Amino acid sequence: MPTLYKLVTKCVNVKLADFVEAFGLISDNQLGTRKYCQGAKEQALINQCLNKEYGNGLYSAWVDVKKAYDSVDHDFLFHVLDCSGIPLWIVNFVKSVVKKWAVKLHMEGRRIGSVKLNRGILQGDSLSPLLFVMVLDPLSRILNSVFPKLEINQEDPNMLTYSTNHLLFIDDLKIFALKQDTLLKMMEAVNGFFKIVGLEMNSEKSASNLESLPCCKTIDGINGYRYLGVLEDGGSNVLKNRVMDSILENVKKRITMLSKTKLNSVNLFRAINEYALSLYNYYIGLINIEPSEFDDIDRQIRQLLTSLRLHLKPANKERLYLNRKALGRGLSSVTFKSELMLFQFLTSLENMSTICLRRAGILRVIKMNKWHLAMIAGFLSSKYAIIDKKSITMESLKSKWLSNGNNGPRSEALYCLLQDRNLFFASADSLCNHCKKSKKTVDHMATQCGKMLNSDYLRRHNEVVKCIHLNLCRMYGLKKARRLKGHSVQSTLSTGKVEIRVDSTILTETKVEYNKPDIFVHDKVRNEINLIEVGITSQDRLKQVEVEKCHKYDLLANHNYEILD
Repeated sequence: MPTLYKLVTKCVNVKLADFVEAFGLISDNQLGTRKYCQGAKEQALINQCLNKEYGNGLYSAWVDVKKAYDSVDHDFLFHVLDCSGIPLWIVNFVKSVVKKWAVKLHMEGRRIGSVKLNRGILQGDSLSPLLFVMVLDPLSRILNSVFPKLEINQEDPNMLTYSTNHLLFIDDLKIFALKQDTLLKMMEAVNGFFKIVGLEMNSEKSASNLESLPCCKTIDGINGYRYLGVLEDGGSNVLKNRVMDSILENVKKRITMLSKTKLNSVNLFRAINEYALSLYNYYIGLINIEPSEFDDIDRQIRQLLTSLRLHLKPANKERLYLNRKALGRGLSSVTFKSELMLFQFLTSLENMSTICLRRAGILRVIKMNKWHLAMIAGFLSSKYAIIDKKSITMESLKSKWLSNGNNGPRSEALYCLLQDRNLFFASADSLCNHCKKSKKTVDHMATQCGKMLNSDYLRRHNEVVKCIHLNLCRMYGLKKARRLKGHSVQSTLSTGKVEIRVDSTILTETKVEYNKPDIFVHDKVRNEINLIEVGITSQDRLKQVEVEKCHKYDLLANHNYEILD
């Protein structure tokens, strides 16, 4: 389809949708293309609630339409548009567009002809979903007006409540009845309507729990039917274990596949969140999943990451779920995500229950059956009441390597293990390979071994000085290059604005013991001198080293102050 055609039909569809919504041209049974609701999720939830209300003893039929979009009769579509009261310019536009629909045929790079479409609507067209829904809407009105409805609150006849005898989401149809003969008559009405419209029921993919329906297969307590993504048995009971096992299996397959890519750690965890763990989003709130089950899902995901060496034991598992700017790795926790989504969904149901009978019905059933969704507010209050958020402080600068780094996922897992100080060596009594005196620990190997002072520690110290020196050169306009690898540190750099010395002795009139700072910066414009000293130490001695470094050059600082005066 040409881009201009897509843009024009998109604009027309927006106007058509506004008109349909404002004047209620589509029945409440159809949640496909409907605004301000969660569509398939809400439809699948009302399906569960309605069956729960009747003890899962309703006679049901699941109807699948064979090649739904390709079978719509154009004359019937035009008749629906003419009778709907839609503005004439929209009706004329749709008619003119539909009459011009054609498929161009190409073979071996050359066009061999075209075929005019005498029936069906285009796949991928912005108008198609709404047009198809309007074609099926008369069926909803027939079923609602002719056959008895089922109410969610059947105990109180004086209370206004949600009632229906069928559910529709685009072309996914499910019909209910208390009696067998009622369901048979409803199926006759459905088949009669399909013949008029030009549609046909797909008997291979349609099903019923009524054996006397010859047009579709029979669902018993063992076999199931997947309606709107939820597997249910003949009594419309959700086959929860099979659904959850299927989701977890797909999540694990996707994570394993992503782990074999060459994505860096930041992008890998983002991909896991969006491509793998997002599979749970639709089912949170739709299936009654308990908190312990969410915790078990997170545990199994961590086990998989450990087996793939994307997370190492005994590294802190909580860091996996923290934001990267807060010292974490940015993995989505299914437990935390479910708490947020469930609370938002419950709030939405409660806010809309006074004006929407469907949501009021859902709210009543889930509260009566004490679903986790209905209890989420109290659960969260109990779970997090003792948490003092103000007491939690994080130093964002320490997480730059996590939020902005370009580390591989397995390297990052090892760095987190080291930073957590949870790396233990084979023998608790093993000594350092270098000094042969102290125990071999992370802190000792990183900062405290005297034998490594003039080798590894000095090299690390010089790399930090090099990085600071490059930033100073860029700040004062001495260099424009950003790459640290190609930068060389000169002992003295001087211009009319600044003088920068590295590891150089500062001459003084009186003898000063410490007169050789790592970096000396004389800003000639501001008439100020800054002394920079780099300290590489362990976490335990951090405060002590900081104090020592600050007071080490007190005499030299006083001397420089006298020079400036």
